[in-house]
Amino acid sequence: MEQVFTKWTPESIRTERFYSGLYQQIAQVAQAIEKVHKFQDSFVSGAGDKKSLEIQIGESQSGANAAVAALKARLEQIEKATTPPGSIPLREDQIQ
Repeated sequence: MEQVFTKWTPESIRTERFYSGLYQQIAQVAQAIEKVHKFQDSFVSGAGDKKSLEIQIGESQSGANAAVAALKARLEQIEKATTPPGSIPLREDQIQ
């Protein structure tokens, strides 16, 4: 996944993807989840203060959950957007 995300520059996302904002959100979700895993790995391996890591894990999990919820909400918003018959879907910036 990291290889894919390194190819997703802001410019490439904007020019190559129809719903570019979703791709940016997906990358943010992946970063948030990776942060959780990093703290969990440190906790399990005993590298660092357990109490501090517990707090960092909780905070990073909360951030990751918020990022996932925001992505789900945006996906639902896009899915509910009406596409006029015989036309292409609305651009992301046209969906409220």
